[in-house]
Amino acid sequence: MVRPRYGVGVLRVGRLVAMALVIAAAACGPLGDGGASPSASPAPGGIASLDSRAADLRVRLNVLLGEHVMVIAKQADAAAAGRTDEYAGYATLLTTNRDDLVAVMTSAFGASAAARFEGLWSEENDHLVDYTIGAITHNGAKAKAAMSDLLTSFVPRFAEFISSVTPLSADGVSALGRDQAGQQKAFIDDLAGKSYARFFADLRAAYGGSAALADALASGIATRFADKFPGAIGSKGVELRVKLNSLLQEDSYLASMTTGSLAGSRNTEQAAAGAALTASATALAGLIGDPFGADAKAGLLQVLGDRNAELVIYSSTNDDARRQGALSALTGAYVQQLAAKLRDIMGLDLPLASPAIQVQVQSLIDVVDDQLAPASAAQIADDDRTAAATMLPLADLIAAATVTAKPEAFA
Repeated sequence: MVRPRYGVGVLRVGRLVAMALVIAAAACGPLGDGGASPSASPAPGGIASLDSRAADLRVRLNVLLGEHVMVIAKQADAAAAGRTDEYAGYATLLTTNRDDLVAVMTSAFGASAAARFEGLWSEENDHLVDYTIGAITHNGAKAKAAMSDLLTSFVPRFAEFISSVTPLSADGVSALGRDQAGQQKAFIDDLAGKSYARFFADLRAAYGGSAALADALASGIATRFADKFPGAIGSKGVELRVKLNSLLQEDSYLASMTTGSLAGSRNTEQAAAGAALTASATALAGLIGDPFGADAKAGLLQVLGDRNAELVIYSSTNDDARRQGALSALTGAYVQQLAAKLRDIMGLDLPLASPAIQVQVQSLIDVVDDQLAPASAAQIADDDRTAAATMLPLADLIAAATVTAKPEAFA
């Protein structure tokens, strides 16, 4: 299987979005256009703003910084439970995430400045890993030293670097860096204390909080390098696209955490993971459905809830017939129902939506299969990222169809 990556250019879905727009425009009539955008590089709002390079930059940074939070959490969870092969996989994924961030910085600043970013980001990862180890092993001195280094060494030097290559102030970046470090510390501490309800709540808060740094970086880069990243970065349509990408990625990663707890019979985690997945699904259904009314929101939430129920069965039952039934429901009924909902709600064409949903659900099933097979533990992280990455083209299709169907709401 080809592994999707989040590096520069790889997730540009302009052609895919353009196809959606052509089909949706034929069904829904004229496209809306621009109002004032709060972006650093002004451009029309509405559909015209969705596929700009500035918008791509913002989406990419939100996805990568959100993923960074999830990988730290998954690595910490594996370490706390002694799942060494799984831990190693997420440690490798942490490096891959860094490399993709470096690719974004190279596209903006050039190789020399990107190399400085790489060194700083590697240092941050090292401090977070050291803090995780210290917290989980109850080595207070190690944990305290790692967090002190993160806050007093990495954060100010990272802020100074960013302020040297963008118009962002060092004080502002420092504040964002400290906030993110505090949020990450919170969920690591929760894991060390085996407080899973708090862990998932704090994880979602940290994941959502990563958007503040991502948006600031995207705005600063687009302002400083408007020739490289033209277009709107803060239009209503771009806001929707960014949030859809982030929430769909979160949904995938929380789904795999839920199935992992079930496949591993980690009873103390199961309820908390499931509650977090439900909360994410509720937010996702609201984001997609709200422009179209309460019935659309309720229908989407029902479809996502049904999917989650089948994932529970597939990852936890020892009954082969029930497991096969869940697999059939996931790859058949769920794909058809979600695609039909998106068509009925916003006019998203079935030949576009169905394959994207099918690929994503099969990728998530691959993760569950890894989780159920001890010999495949080292593969979990790689397949987990693949499943999350396959959500992103679907996010862009939904954003394009929504803005096309409701141009007045995104002008």
